[in-house]
Amino acid sequence: MKKKLIAVLVFCFWIQALTAVLSGADQPNGMETSTPLIMGEKLTIRSQVLNEERILLVHLPRGYRESKRKFPVLYLLDGEFFFQQATAAVRFLSECGYLGPLWNRNYLVPQLIVVGIVNVDRNHDYTPTHRETIGSARFPTSGGAAKFLKFFETELIPFIDYRYRTHPYRIISGWSLGGLFTIHAFLNKPDLFDAYIAVSPSMWWDKQLPVNQAEALIKKGKINTKPLVVTLGSQEKGSSMEQSITRRLVPLLKNGPQKIPNFHFLEIEGENHFHT
Repeated sequence: MKKKLIAVLVFCFWIQALTAVLSGADQPNGMETSTPLIMGEKLTIRSQVLNEERILLVHLPRGYRESKRKFPVLYLLDGEFFFQQATAAVRFLSECGYLGPLWNRNYLVPQLIVVGIVNVDRNHDYTPTHRETIGSARFPTSGGAAKFLKFFETELIPFIDYRYRTHPYRIISGWSLGGLFTIHAFLNKPDLFDAYIAVSPSMWWDKQLPVNQAEALIKKGKINTKPLVVTLGSQEKGSSMEQSITRRLVPLLKNGPQKIPNFHFLEIEGENHFHT
């Protein structure tokens, strides 16, 4: 009986305390009211190329409003998933992750404008060819990468350049199918971006189409030689993803007849496809 009474009293006390907290009662003196944590702004643009509205998430570097500097731009695919992480990483590496003493301002990366592109249909936008099915997976809307790249070239980049103080140096980063699109841009529009980050890219797409395309460009001596970083999780070994990258793409770009001097491959130990 005593145990039941104690349990009831504890429960009543907990409810009373919770009610006080939720009602704002008995707040300590000097407690501040909360304010929003602002990481950037959300924009909507109308694309004539895609015939739809697209949402953009834009982060401006610290001090942007007070300066007249121009900043390089990182274009981030799957913006709704990676905008917060990418913004935090860029801010740390450009403001805290310095190589030398703080007064040298010798940071790992420059301050960047980050533009996250929110998806409408990633299976359509990121894939270069239409394939209804690949293995057990279905891709009924696939094959829109050329149009999506045109959207970048003729609408998105000009819009960002007009609205913000941008430096001509542009970076594109994508994961999985987004990495496939990043490689697609690397191979097909070498003048559009200045650096590429392909995270666990889906190089298996359409019987390793992007690897075959890279091989053909290398034979002609026309491969893009701008900086390209490709990553892969060590737990992806044995997958079609890993085989297309480590057995074909990496040897091709590192040791092929036309080497890419700024190509870097990083295998992330202990990580799978969703953690890279």
